[in-house]
Amino acid sequence: MGKSVSILFASLLMLLSAVNNAIGQGPFSGSRDTVTSPPRIYAMVMGISTYKYIRPLTYADSDAELFRDFLKSPAGGSLKDSSIYFLENEEAKQASFWIKGLSWLNAKNLQKGDKLYIYLAGHGDAINEDEFFFLAYDCNPAGDKNNYLITGTVQLYNLKAKMKRFVQKGVDVVFIMDACRSNELPGGGDGQQILNQAITEQKVGDIMMLASSAGQESLEDAGIGTGHGLFTYFLVDGLSGMADSTGVVDGKITLTELKSYVSKSVSDYAQQKYKRKQDPVFCCDADNQKVVVNVDTAFLRKWILSKKLRGELNRGRSNSLASRTVKTRGKYDMAADTIILDLYNKFNRAIKDLNLTGTDNSAESIFNEMNKIAPASTYTHDAKYSLAAEFVNFAQSKVNLYLEGKDVASIQRIRSQLDDDDKTDEVGSSLDRMEKVARQDFSAVGEMLDKALTYLSTEEESDLLSLQAMDFFFKAHGYFDKGGAKQIDLKQAIQFANTAYKANPKAAYILNTLASLHLDNNKPDSTIFYGKKAIEVAPQWRYPYANVANAFGKMNKTDSAISYFQKAIAIDAKRA
Repeated sequence: MGKSVSILFASLLMLLSAVNNAIGQGPFSGSRDTVTSPPRIYAMVMGISTYKYIRPLTYADSDAELFRDFLKSPAGGSLKDSSIYFLENEEAKQASFWIKGLSWLNAKNLQKGDKLYIYLAGHGDAINEDEFFFLAYDCNPAGDKNNYLITGTVQLYNLKAKMKRFVQKGVDVVFIMDACRSNELPGGGDGQQILNQAITEQKVGDIMMLASSAGQESLEDAGIGTGHGLFTYFLVDGLSGMADSTGVVDGKITLTELKSYVSKSVSDYAQQKYKRKQDPVFCCDADNQKVVVNVDTAFLRKWILSKKLRGELNRGRSNSLASRTVKTRGKYDMAADTIILDLYNKFNRAIKDLNLTGTDNSAESIFNEMNKIAPASTYTHDAKYSLAAEFVNFAQSKVNLYLEGKDVASIQRIRSQLDDDDKTDEVGSSLDRMEKVARQDFSAVGEMLDKALTYLSTEEESDLLSLQAMDFFFKAHGYFDKGGAKQIDLKQAIQFANTAYKANPKAAYILNTLASLHLDNNKPDSTIFYGKKAIEVAPQWRYPYANVANAFGKMNKTDSAISYFQKAIAIDAKRA
């Protein structure tokens, strides 16, 4: 253990020793015949977003689920539930890991050639270079870093010592940690600087993969997958087969390929979207050409399909709002009010469920309650910007579907055409989210953006121009919403669209909306003008071709109308 050995940890180690002795006398003792029995893979996976006494996170539990599900897939080894010890949120207490978890692991009687993954996602902190911790659900430091010795933590010094004993037996140990990077934990800035440095300096022969370098934050993002930490998402992305593209494409991913892919992906995303530095750490295996995983082509195909459905393969959009609403792996508020903390947990659950507005349990209603009780709270402040970001993300998703020509019917058609092998939880979740966005009226999304702009009213005006243009687009396009009485008339809609056009004259979705409105206003010349402008910006989008074709039809220019209809049909066929 570290220099300051606590009575609690001494007791835990004595208990673990007794458990080990008992196991050694049971049916699991003795050596496994590695000739007739192939190497086995086991994993201990723990992810905590909801803490009892510490500020919660948003996606640490989702990250743990993502890594667990990868291990259960053919690409990760097709592990059964019995081969994975999984702890999440309130289940992830100190004793559940140290006593029950290590008892479970010892019972597996790992031998030479076996592989062990240990994955941790949540908060982390350090007292000094010998006492550094992953914080369990029941950790209550009460503002004093020395309390880590007597409260719910995983003492990483001890965990590394345990790993060393497995490595000495010939077990291939992979240690992965996606932990917080916040100097507001009791360890302060020094604790955060020490944490990763201390872990990497304690070399025991394992492969280490850490989310960020010393002093950097581990970022979370709602826009990757269904919401994840950057490191874990791109780690699983690489392991799923994407990292095979960084070296020799041979169906095998080496440690060098994985490190190169994950490091570049995380670093580029963090810099481009958030103007932050996040450099993952891969450490300590002498054989960098060691094969980490063999690519399962069927699983890779499903993974790429889920990314395509979410629009991730063509990602490149970002806005200045993102850098103001980025989530990090936790900031600790030592004076957190219990009521606000409970509401904040509910708020985050509503965000994850995409339940943003319209019900008593929506993120918006919970934020309003927080704002009434404690408007100056850091939790309320964070919730405000998080809600604004989610409103903007929802609006961008709606624009993306519009540009892709996807409506509810086309999404349901995609769902019905999926092969059984493609019907994964990830793909199903992506389609559910897409359908929820598609069902929302344009005018309702405009109301979301109105609220987002209100929350962001103190930001620089230049940062909000693109959002204001998008807001006027949704108001204008609301003219075409189906069902119920129209909220605006055609004249108002054209005024809104013109305002959006002045703010962003090169947005194809605004140009095409102007074309559609002028077509409804029986002004085919204007329709053709704006439709052709939209085609210049987005030549592979069928909607403006259809608008121009209809305009030529109204002008009795049949040949031109047929020509543009044929182009629209050809584009639609390519996307079918």
